Amino acid sequence: IDSFVRSGELEGAIRAYDSMQNQALRANLRIRTTILNACGKLQNLEKAQNVFLEIKKVGIKANSNIRQRADKHPQWK
Repeated sequence: IDSFVRSGELEGAIRAYDSMQNQALRANLRIRTTILNACGKLQNLEKAQNVFLEIKKVGIKANSNIRQRADKHPQWK
């Protein structure tokens, strides 16, 4: 997923992440942060909100970067 984002294939990263989720593979914080980055570049706020809510649901402690993004979008809390 990181390789997709680094090469500019942002939609590909999101498709790979969604495929992972559909196969019940659990993404770690790094993968979710990478997807949040892709969502930001694509201005896909709905997907970013869903990823952030997944982070909260599974109990992964959000790092300061994720918290800063959430603070900009109070509806994510």
